[in-house]
Amino acid sequence: MVKGKAKLIFGTGDIMMTPVLHIENDTPRYGMLAFKTTEPHEIGSYTRNDNGYKLSNADTLMVFYKVESIDACIERLNILKEMMLGSTDDVMELDVVETENDFII
Repeated sequence: MVKGKAKLIFGTGDIMMTPVLHIENDTPRYGMLAFKTTEPHEIGSYTRNDNGYKLSNADTLMVFYKVESIDACIERLNILKEMMLGSTDDVMELDVVETENDFII
């Protein structure tokens, strides 16, 4: 299910991505990837266990109830990566897709 719309624009190092695990009775129930706009930093840098981090400050959440959903997301991102590196397999260009102006960069 998708709730609301968000546009995440990557490439300048100003999005903090924080993995969060929700546990109940010592059992992992679901995981989240929280996105928060920050000051630019080195792309890919990661600070573990930031005690001052608050999930309520996140701008966008990706919530995963099944690890298979994470695998599917990673697979699609890897396909996109290959496309951006020059692969023409399965390329769907923006001009052949109906889009709302809201989603054009």
